[in-house]
Amino acid sequence: MVPLLAEAAEAGIRPERVPKQVPGFSPLIFADAGVQIPFFLPIEIDPFDPTIPTVADPLTIGDFNGWVGVVEADGKSVDGDGVERTWACDVRFMEGVYRDRNDKFKRSQFGFF
Repeated sequence: MVPLLAEAAEAGIRPERVPKQVPGFSPLIFADAGVQIPFFLPIEIDPFDPTIPTVADPLTIGDFNGWVGVVEADGKSVDGDGVERTWACDVRFMEGVYRDRNDKFKRSQFGFF
């Protein structure tokens, strides 16, 4: 996750405030792109889908205690030219306490859009 630290520094965020990453990685992203990303797709976190052997973590950071909201939606709309478009979104937000990469506890809010 070195790129994350570099991007955080560019944005003015002190690297020691960067949360620990969620353990593991998405097997679906790995199978498709060949990279291990510590993020799970909505299909991997659906607790109501009996075909998923274990439900993955919907969080996008590790060592977190607080409130979590997860929304996956899709639909169709018509653009300004009258063309029908299919869309999908995955929105997650978190508010609470997390442990940073220096093992210090911090309180913050996070969003993934």
